[in-house]
Amino acid sequence: MANRHKQKGKRDNTTIVFITLLVLFLGVGVYSLVNMFNSGGKSDAVQPDKVIDLKVEKQAKIGKADAPVKIVEIGDFRCPHCKLFHDQHYAQLKPYIDSGKVQFTFAPFQFMKPEPLVAGMAAKSVMAQNKEAFWKFYDAVYNNQVEYNKLPEGKAADFLVDLIKKNIPEVSAEQVAKDIKSDKYKADVEADNKYVESLGITGVPVVYINGKMATDAEINNVQAFKTRLDKELGGK
Repeated sequence: MANRHKQKGKRDNTTIVFITLLVLFLGVGVYSLVNMFNSGGKSDAVQPDKVIDLKVEKQAKIGKADAPVKIVEIGDFRCPHCKLFHDQHYAQLKPYIDSGKVQFTFAPFQFMKPEPLVAGMAAKSVMAQNKEAFWKFYDAVYNNQVEYNKLPEGKAADFLVDLIKKNIPEVSAEQVAKDIKSDKYKADVEADNKYVESLGITGVPVVYINGKMATDAEINNVQAFKTRLDKELGGK
């Protein structure tokens, strides 16, 4: 099974209550009910054999728009497993991206505490100033994630602004600080989260290759991931 950080939300509580009530008052077999939720009840977006038309037009992209392989990562900047994907898989993707074979999109799902929305708001501010600079932000946050995750409540914005000052000179760190303080992009980040939740996704990272969810083996193993890419490319 792929390593993913899970979101704890209302959906889980609702399901538990629903199952409990049915057991108490209807006396139906619990096993069959749970099986329904875990198979036929799943959204198409979380079934590896389904092709999904993901709505990620506004998200950060790198690579040619007409690349034959489109990869979408759904991740959280605080998620250690997402950092592992960045450190191992994303590094291996660069030759494919640079040669025009792959377009890579990062779609944020910012739910990990403390201050889950701050990195998403900072990312939106960076993109508003310079779309290409987002990828420096992506690298900088994951490269410094250990320190970032040790911060006490209320320190995330200052840490991220300082990272931008040190790593992204083409972006105004002062403007990013203002945008975070004013919650300029808070609604956008919340909308991103709501969309991901609508797909039935509760943990990250989740990766799609040409609209199909990558398998656990492909997320956990770089060579398996590259084998899938080469298969999708078909010698192109």
